[in-house]
Amino acid sequence: MSRQSIFLGTVANDGTGTDLRTGGDYINDNFAELYSLRDTIYDLNTFVISDENDFYAHESQILIERIDDKALLLVMYRSDKVSEDEAELTGHILLKVYELTTKTFLKSLDLFYPGLTAGVTMSVDSKVWLGRMYVSGTSLICYANNGHTLYTRTIDISSSDASAWTAGNISIAQMTMKNADGDPTLSNVTSANIQIHLENVLSDTNADYNDNVVFFRSLDKMVINGATWIATLEAYGVGAKSIVVTSTDSGASWTLGNLVNYTTVSRTNQMEMSLAYNANKSVLYAIARTGSGIVYLSSADDGATWSTATAITGGMATKPVMINYYKDDGALDIVVAFNRTSEITENNYRTTLYVYTTQNMATMTEIAKIISHNYAHYPSLCHFSRSLYLSYTKGMKFNTDGDAVTDHNRNTIVVTRIY
Repeated sequence: MSRQSIFLGTVANDGTGTDLRTGGDYINDNFAELYSLRDTIYDLNTFVISDENDFYAHESQILIERIDDKALLLVMYRSDKVSEDEAELTGHILLKVYELTTKTFLKSLDLFYPGLTAGVTMSVDSKVWLGRMYVSGTSLICYANNGHTLYTRTIDISSSDASAWTAGNISIAQMTMKNADGDPTLSNVTSANIQIHLENVLSDTNADYNDNVVFFRSLDKMVINGATWIATLEAYGVGAKSIVVTSTDSGASWTLGNLVNYTTVSRTNQMEMSLAYNANKSVLYAIARTGSGIVYLSSADDGATWSTATAITGGMATKPVMINYYKDDGALDIVVAFNRTSEITENNYRTTLYVYTTQNMATMTEIAKIISHNYAHYPSLCHFSRSLYLSYTKGMKFNTDGDAVTDHNRNTIVVTRIY
């Protein structure tokens, strides 16, 4: 709505001004619009993480960790300074570390890229797509795919002096999964081994399981129930399948379980999944991207079985994210972020990012909205010290090739504090 002005008349009391009732209505309308925008962030107060010469910067994840007396902001994202395309052989997975309050830059680590040698050599002919991380004890455990293989390396973060951090050697990630005989076996996380696991779990052979790219996806905030950590491993190929993985030793080892909402009859696929619990941890929720939009599912047995997916009205088919956090009264709650229909007239793409709180996924309360004229998507959330932080992908530079997507380049990672 444009601003509605009250006409005062040509001279005082000449009867030509706006009548009192209509003027009051204008005032109410103007204030109503202001109040509706009070929690909206128009992409102005963001802190830029990516390098100025990034042609492509995408798939960020943020963590905030207090070490000794320092609160450190950790941001991982995929950077490409050579190409604007989403998946080129020149992409690198970077980790950048900042002092949270002052935003002072402390360290940058180049963790994964095609052809990198650090103990083992990653394939020069396979792409890296996204990186993920979590803290286990005094270790930051990092993951990235390289083609059809998942790799890992660890950073000792016992010292609050992040400038001294160094990354250990790379190794192929291993998880317990079913082997060709159907027995649980510690195996390399490769598409071939996951295919064997899926064929055993589903008692079925199908091309849908072949040649998957492996992502360790839902690590924005680890889902923990007692001694059990729960996450999802994404296998992306013919379709995108999410496999529940669990750890009972604080993330030191993982075991593959069942697929989320996938049967040999429906062969339903979903990607870019996040997990969170309800208040008493009796229900585990999953939110995911499908080909047509955003859906959520629920599980009453820690991810062993799942309900039928329910669509979230208005959600665009882009990456959603949700995490658990504890409110001031100690109750567990959920915060969710995903794209809705663009509110930028000249760009109907991924410009409008909503942030909500919820307890049951069916009812959501809006707490913030970010609008960018180019991009505001692929969010990552982190709740720390009663504050909520969000990172997302946007564009700063423009090209002129006439393409509706790449004309709004995804070359910038930003972080903002919601409250």
